[in-house]
Amino acid sequence: MQTDSLNKSIDEIKIDEKFKIQAKKLGINFLKDVINLNLAELKADPNFTYIWYTDLLQILKSEGLLDFFQEKLYKK
Repeated sequence: MQTDSLNKSIDEIKIDEKFKIQAKKLGINFLKDVINLNLAELKADPNFTYIWYTDLLQILKSEGLLDFFQEKLYKK
């Protein structure tokens, strides 16, 4: 796992602005915020979409954090 990626700001990620705006509406400003989130609460948020979530998973994969994210989900 690339722990330095955890401190990466959403603003630093090369992805469209729409994703970044939606992430901030969901309370996600850094990748570490994603790791600590409650998925059920996130999905209940009116700003959540599965298209956005798919993009998020791709970002986590490219940053080497997808496996860590999935492990944290299953431990809860």
